[in-house]
Amino acid sequence: MGNQVIANLKKGRWKEMCDFTHTGIFQLNRNLTADTVEPNYPEDELIGALEQANVSGVIAGTFAAGVANNQNLANSLLAKALEMTAPPTPSTPAALPPP
Repeated sequence: MGNQVIANLKKGRWKEMCDFTHTGIFQLNRNLTADTVEPNYPEDELIGALEQANVSGVIAGTFAAGVANNQNLANSLLAKALEMTAPPTPSTPAALPPP
C-alpha cells in the first residue's frame, strides 16, 4: 500500500515540484516578471504546492507512527495519504491537480 502513495505522487505533481525545488524551468519562470526578479506564482500553483506539503506531512507522520510501533496510527495515516494522492474520479475533485 505504501508503494502506491509514492507512485501516485510521482504521477501527480512530482516533476513540477522538482522543477520548483531544483532550479528548473518552473522556478525560473515564476521568479521573472517583465520588469523585476520576484515571486510570480499563480494562485492555483500555490494551492497545489500547499496540497503537496500536506501529503508530505501525512507521509512523515506515517513513518513516525511506524517508528513508534503504533501500527494502527500508521495504517490510518497511510490510508489518508492514499486518499490524498488518488487519481480523481468523475465524482470527486483532485486532491493534487494535474501539472
